[in-house]
Amino acid sequence: MRKWLTEHRETVVPGLVVLVAILVLADLMKYRLLTASVLQSNKEALSALSSAVSIIAISVGAVFSYYRFFRGRTFYSRAELRIDVTVIATRVGINMHAVILEVKNIGTLSIWNPVPVIRVDEYGPNGVSQRFIESWSEAQSPKGEAGTLPVIDSGETAPFWTDIEVPDSVWAVFYTAFVHSEQGDIWKQVTCVQNTVTDKGDN
Repeated sequence: MRKWLTEHRETVVPGLVVLVAILVLADLMKYRLLTASVLQSNKEALSALSSAVSIIAISVGAVFSYYRFFRGRTFYSRAELRIDVTVIATRVGINMHAVILEVKNIGTLSIWNPVPVIRVDEYGPNGVSQRFIESWSEAQSPKGEAGTLPVIDSGETAPFWTDIEVPDSVWAVFYTAFVHSEQGDIWKQVTCVQNTVTDKGDN
């Protein structure tokens, strides 16, 4: 029931407001507090009341419109993640995976102190092994960026990279990336790569 109410709150709440208004009018008419003579003798008060009700209705409608159409589109943190993995043969029995994680801010608010974490699931003849990578390098200018703050502004993209060694007996690797922000937001992305070195020179 709670899940249904949450999913249909944009319809349920206005419906309840209308229902309450109908019940209030019914009670007023039942106890003869709302009759033709009462309305006739209180025209000015009713006019003022009508204006107040109109203002309230417009305000309530504006709030519902915001939650229905604009919430999540304005003043909101959103990020788009992209994972690129290149498999490189390094020595016998071992491949190096060069992992590049790009974080693009597609929201309207800045993302402060982004912290990338990646889960690595390796599938091989011995089953599945899992590990977490929390050590990343961030692309920075060789001239230095002293005094800059760790923030991704709206529309900007921040690249992070790392490398891991994977035995060549592993068939495939799933990479699940998580990016945490200082505001408590978390964004996720998943990709899978075959643990095979591809010679780009082959046709």
